[in-house]
Amino acid sequence: MPPGFKYAAQAAALHSGLQAADEGEVRSGMLAALRDIKLSGLDIAQVEGPLDIHAKQEMAAAAGMIYAFEVRAADTPLASGRLTIVIRDPNPNG
Repeated sequence: MPPGFKYAAQAAALHSGLQAADEGEVRSGMLAALRDIKLSGLDIAQVEGPLDIHAKQEMAAAAGMIYAFEVRAADTPLASGRLTIVIRDPNPNG
């Protein structure tokens, strides 16, 4: 997975984790899908300067959430799309 997607997924996980902590919950999730992906063709590892990572929650439910994301370096978009996180059942055996 390209680094831009990893950074976006980490931003979404951080947001989700902060929300869960505010609600007194502990939950674990996994990246289930990437959609509507756009890549600039630039190698993120070669970008000098800070990256701007934006993840906006578009939908949330007990089973998971969808985030739109964008990774930029200054005014240059590097990667964007949508990612789906599925929440793992803390008690899969009932």
